[in-house]
Amino acid sequence: MSLLNSAYRLYNRKLLKELELSSRDPVPFQEATFRHLVSHGANTLFGEAYKMAEIQDIRAFQERIPLHDYDKLEPYIKQSLKGIENVLWDMPVYWFALSSGTSSARSKFIPINRENLNSCHYKGMLTMLSNYVRTFPKSRLFMGKSLTLGGNRHIDKSVDSNCCFGDLSAFLIINTPLIARFFTTPGKKTGLIPDFEYKIEKVSRLIARQNLVSFSGVPSWNLILMRKVLEQTGKNNLHELWPHMELFMHGGVCFEPYRGHYKELFPSADMHYMETYNASEGFF
Repeated sequence: MSLLNSAYRLYNRKLLKELELSSRDPVPFQEATFRHLVSHGANTLFGEAYKMAEIQDIRAFQERIPLHDYDKLEPYIKQSLKGIENVLWDMPVYWFALSSGTSSARSKFIPINRENLNSCHYKGMLTMLSNYVRTFPKSRLFMGKSLTLGGNRHIDKSVDSNCCFGDLSAFLIINTPLIARFFTTPGKKTGLIPDFEYKIEKVSRLIARQNLVSFSGVPSWNLILMRKVLEQTGKNNLHELWPHMELFMHGGVCFEPYRGHYKELFPSADMHYMETYNASEGFF
């Protein structure tokens, strides 16, 4: 664990340097992103429809390609779900994260692939942790286990292709980088249990035996889990069980109604709370 902690701190410097450069001079980073999107988008059905290969600058992009909401993109997404390649992106897309969104009652299918997971969701999490370590330099975040608790991890398969769809958290667990598995819990088998109550029972007994230093997820779900651990162990609070616990990364709902409950569970002044927004569309 100490080796992983040291390795991450080296990587942490690289991420922070990139973040500081983009904050100080954002235009080159935006231009690089623009070129990346156009070069890959030109090779797709969407790009061909708008002659994206001819676009040389941002003004031409704005003039040629109108804004698209989900309803306008849905015909393309349906083609991707059938297994047709190079529809919206020129790399293989086999996974679709279900998102309820806010614009309609029906579920939306958000295309994701390995590049998206690595350069957005995983990198977003690492960048957030880099900021945390910079803010709290005495952090021992990689000296123990980090828990991630999600909801339903069931994945369905499209009847028309080999494509799969389900909750984003399921795809994040399935594709967790090998090195991250050394300091994350629970493992894939337990994390993908679809029955929430059974999963709470299994996870609570597992983490009661581990050195937990951080956890993440929706406050309401984690509160159920933490109270279960407290009940099973008979401790007065959870810092008695996990003396090195220092961070809860929460999202999904407003945290304020839960803050008092978590302070009772983790009374130490060294316990920190960080709000995140890891949506199906990306890590913001």
